[in-house]
Amino acid sequence: MTEAVTPAVEKKAAFCTKTNDGDTVTWTFSDGTFRSRKVSEYPQELIIALAAHGLSAKGGDSYASAGGDLSFGITALDRVLTNLDAGLFSGPRGSGGSAEKTDTDLVQAIANLQSLPTEQVRALLEAASEDDKKSLRKNVHVKAEIASIKAKRAAEAAANSGPLQLFPAA
Repeated sequence: MTEAVTPAVEKKAAFCTKTNDGDTVTWTFSDGTFRSRKVSEYPQELIIALAAHGLSAKGGDSYASAGGDLSFGITALDRVLTNLDAGLFSGPRGSGGSAEKTDTDLVQAIANLQSLPTEQVRALLEAASEDDKKSLRKNVHVKAEIASIKAKRAAEAAANSGPLQLFPAA
């Protein structure tokens, strides 16, 4: 019996990649064309405007995956701001941002099952090891509650999406 071989999919080159090398930002297009600028060569008021734009974007990126979860969004932004206030542009992995969004449903499920406030559960999970979190996710009660949370979110999205139209009108 021969196994089917799936041909490798060639990854398409990014349209444009951005690099930030200290004071210099470079944009390189897929055809090799590039543009670079040194931030320090701009006037001070423009540097401040660029910094404010970057701060706004960094803050927004931190809660972009919140999906309407205010607790997650506020916590993620607070972590980014705390790191920045401490002089850290990037915090340690797992210190805010989309990587932690996967814990949001776990927090809510445990809070629902144990009748605990989400902030208390979030604090407990932050102290837990990844192995402990993995075990919690495998618990049948937790799995069922997470499925229920996701189903409710999907139903709400469907309700807010307008009328169902699977096929074009005749």
